[in-house]
Amino acid sequence: MLTFTCSPSRLNRNLIGAVISSALAAIGLVCGVIPELSWDIIPLKFNITAHSQQNFSDAQVQNYARAIWQIEQNRQRAFSQIRQIIGRNPSNLACHEPKSLRNLPRKAQKIAVDFCNNSKKIAQNSGLSTTDFNRITQQATSDRNLTQRINNAILQIRRQPK
Repeated sequence: MLTFTCSPSRLNRNLIGAVISSALAAIGLVCGVIPELSWDIIPLKFNITAHSQQNFSDAQVQNYARAIWQIEQNRQRAFSQIRQIIGRNPSNLACHEPKSLRNLPRKAQKIAVDFCNNSKKIAQNSGLSTTDFNRITQQATSDRNLTQRINNAILQIRRQPK
């Protein structure tokens, strides 16, 4: 008999890591940073040259975390709806590449476009400039301290009563 155990702290770390990765992918798509979104688990690849490391205030990190958490919640809903329509996980959907959405049925295309437009609005209304939002997204891929600060902010958001 094979038994799997997972401690709550390890589960939280794994969940937060998945949320951060998904959210960064979604944000990158909205901002045109990531080349494509795939349902397969693959490492994130960026086509932008690295900016110098920058310190972000706690308020900036909180605003960013709130936005990516909201985008991630919307992404999960949208992709679940698309999956129900087409009967499988769609592959290679990218907000900045309209061709990637054309292979979907009209109803699924509308859901994807609505997700992309809504994600862009969330990012714009995050309380961060577009430049700072993109810099946080980029820096979080290589700065473990920043990623941890974002993770902690998301944990706080998740713990807040709804």
